[in-house]
Amino acid sequence: MTDQPPGDPEPVEAYLQGLGLPAEMAARPADRTDHVKAVLASYHAQRQTRNSLPGLVVAMLALVERVLRQRCAQSEAQGVDGFARETETSRGGPVNTLNVILDDGEVVRLRPLYNGVQHVVVHQLRRYGYPNMPGHATQAWPQHQGILDGLFAMTPNERRAVLDEVWETIVGLHRFSRRTAAEASPRPFASILAKFPNTQRGEPAGAVLQGLAFAYYRADSPNVTIETGKVRAGSRRVGRVADVDGWNGAELVLSIEVKDEAISDPEDGTLDGFLANLAEWPDAAAIVLARSATDDVVTELSRHNVSTLDRERMLEAVRLWDLNKQRLAAREFHYYLARVERHDGLIARFEAFLEDEGIEL
Repeated sequence: MTDQPPGDPEPVEAYLQGLGLPAEMAARPADRTDHVKAVLASYHAQRQTRNSLPGLVVAMLALVERVLRQRCAQSEAQGVDGFARETETSRGGPVNTLNVILDDGEVVRLRPLYNGVQHVVVHQLRRYGYPNMPGHATQAWPQHQGILDGLFAMTPNERRAVLDEVWETIVGLHRFSRRTAAEASPRPFASILAKFPNTQRGEPAGAVLQGLAFAYYRADSPNVTIETGKVRAGSRRVGRVADVDGWNGAELVLSIEVKDEAISDPEDGTLDGFLANLAEWPDAAAIVLARSATDDVVTELSRHNVSTLDRERMLEAVRLWDLNKQRLAAREFHYYLARVERHDGLIARFEAFLEDEGIEL
């Protein structure tokens, strides 16, 4: 049986198989007699102090139905005492649960029936607050023998009336509402990395890539103070080692140089200033973020203890981030565009992108 969609009714007929009850029980009219009312009054009184009783009563119903069906009987006035029971395990120990021995030697055990009921309640109905105590619940059956004997003495239609009321208390438990895939929030920073285009004509060259670097490390390194500036501001002139720097107190621990281009020349001189600046900070994690870089460039930079990133590699990591971390990075990217770069056209383009993608920051 599959889960009922959120908001749909949860009729007991849809779960009879999982509950261990016969399918024909769905067609029985409920007969709420005085005998039923008396058993239910006992049930409601006892469940105030035993949260597992609803599931135990349904498991008892399943046991009664199975035992009576084997005997081709509709009821048993003697209750459970009208049947033989296992009292000793194969090792000679006492049997703590209820195992009824049928006339043909088959044994109907309460514990597996209760396990099936608990699975329906917790995993299919998503009543996660229902107690997980199958051993304790089934060992306690003698404390509720009056209810069990009452079920044995009932007609099939009376047992249906009991099932309906006990089911009502089960579905009345708090239900965890699972969101559907259609309701899932988009992973905002992954969407930005995958879909938001790089700098367009009329926008500051490299602003998007630098903003992504700033946002990525703001979210990924919360113990580091991240500094950056506009893309055309010379890093050295304003006291930065690279385009994006990360500080721990007065110590540089992270430095990212942004190159909004495809780097293919391992001897590219445009990185010389960055490498020279790093000489003063040998313990800093150094990174070059580019549109792309050839294997030769990656190898050459690694000789200088510099790692190479592009949007694709960033995206691989970001896909593993939780939703809140992605939202933080997306907000920091928005912050960079609005408060650091301050280019109206770029800000407008990004905000339109958020609307088109259904992303709320």
